[in-house]
Amino acid sequence: MSEQISSLEDFGAYLRERRKEAGISLKQISAITKISLSTLEALENNNISGLPGGIFSRAVVRSYASEIGLDQEDTLHIFLKKFPSEAEIPEFGKGHRDVVGFLEYWSEHRSLIFKCFFFGVVIILAIVYFIL
Repeated sequence: MSEQISSLEDFGAYLRERRKEAGISLKQISAITKISLSTLEALENNNISGLPGGIFSRAVVRSYASEIGLDQEDTLHIFLKKFPSEAEIPEFGKGHRDVVGFLEYWSEHRSLIFKCFFFGVVIILAIVYFIL
């Protein structure tokens, strides 16, 4: 199946055709997945700028594929081959992707952040104790 998809020039049209074959409307997918109708339309129209970006675009593709009966990982793999810019990991300082970058940074460094916070609180309490 993934060879079929990878040979297609129009990824969005392929998804639209599979959705229609499954007898599912975009409104139904939107209601089930809680993904906005405009985002789903953007996916079917290959309008990548209409997708949320980064890991969120991947989640949209997986959810859509699941709802129309396609393999999530195969579909995602082809999506990333067709749109390599979406395969990049978001970085800090990239506009609307700052939140994603922060969350990735947080998940990688949270124990260090907690240690620094705890150490700072202990220092402040020690200073307050000795002043009073």
